[in-house]
Amino acid sequence: MQSVAIHNEGSAMIKLMASDSWITAFGSEPLCTLELSLNEFLSRFEIECDPFAGETNPPVVEFYGQLYRVSSQYEATGKPVTTIDMQGNNANPAQALAKFQDAVLSGVQLIWLRDDLTPARWALFRQGDDGNEVEITRFLSEALAHAAMREFERRGHKQIYFIKVAG
Repeated sequence: MQSVAIHNEGSAMIKLMASDSWITAFGSEPLCTLELSLNEFLSRFEIECDPFAGETNPPVVEFYGQLYRVSSQYEATGKPVTTIDMQGNNANPAQALAKFQDAVLSGVQLIWLRDDLTPARWALFRQGDDGNEVEITRFLSEALAHAAMREFERRGHKQIYFIKVAG
């Protein structure tokens, strides 16, 4: 999929992606909330998009090969903040946060941080007609894993899908 904008921050690269690159079947999990407006966040990386996009169709950015949804929120005081969501199959939230902190969040106040930064442990598997089991992806929550499994089953393929807790 063609990205709309690319910005290098040191050795990190952040790209604005088409909104349909967000895989809804994998769900989303909040990573953190920043004391920046959405426009401030995007302008740090010289990324231009619709200033109202964060309210109805949040921008999707790619950073170190992972997708994140960046949305605008408002605190009770009316101050705008930015929430960063990761796909529900992000394998290592702690690593994602560390990369954001090193390259993206320098000098930015974190208002909220995800409590559980443990690696994804709910694995979605596919079993083919030949009996071979293949791990498709891992999820941060059991609910997201089952939702993705139902989505794959709904598509009508012959494979069997199941969830295992990864060790």
